[in-house]
Amino acid sequence: AAYVNAKLVRYSDYLVDLGALRHYQRATSLPATAAANREQVMRKLITDAGVEQLARGQGISVAPAHVHQYLVGLATELGGEQALVKRLRDDYDLNPQQFGQRVVAPHLLREQLMTVASARPEVEDAALAGARRLREQLVSGEITFADAATGYSQDVVARVGGDLGYVPMDELDDVLGPQAATVVRELGLGSVSEVLKSSDGILLYQVNERLAEALLEQKPLKREDLDRALQIQKEKRGSLSRLLV
Repeated sequence: AAYVNAKLVRYSDYLVDLGALRHYQRATSLPATAAANREQVMRKLITDAGVEQLARGQGISVAPAHVHQYLVGLATELGGEQALVKRLRDDYDLNPQQFGQRVVAPHLLREQLMTVASARPEVEDAALAGARRLREQLVSGEITFADAATGYSQDVVARVGGDLGYVPMDELDDVLGPQAATVVRELGLGSVSEVLKSSDGILLYQVNERLAEALLEQKPLKREDLDRALQIQKEKRGSLSRLLV
């Protein structure tokens, strides 16, 4: 266990988050090292503890009803409660209650804290400056997008390196919003977007892969790969990552 400004960070919490991260990496075949996983999980727990202390000082909290409402929204998007339970079990080995406590509640707390802070211009200016410095590190290769998202992002997908998965290009406006969608469509593979300011906060995006291009690069190229690539090219799907500062 450890203390962050008198907030106890328990070893049991560390083990649960580490297990969820490892499970997600196995489910998605993401490469990772044990040392990097340990560092990411501890960084996340310490950040969560710091945010909780800061929010308490501002009189900000997240009611269980708000967490439940968020989970209901996720279930609706996925096609029902059973679909949500299966997705959380398959991807993270967590049940909805654990996911709500460990992922949704910290995310909602950050959102509320940012809403209060954004009313102060000096706070927003500092956040923009920090996002630009982080982008410089990403572009120079000093830090990877996944590590930056895990360590600094306030997004709900931060714990999985900001990975948004594969998104059809014709759905980008609905998923990201028109401003971000326009920027993402113009991004090259592996490129990091300019710092974007939106109603959700300050954002950075990266295009990880466009499926058709990845398939066509395979050697030897099989007929079924070509057929699939052509279908995907028609659908224009791409893999994206997002970082919310």
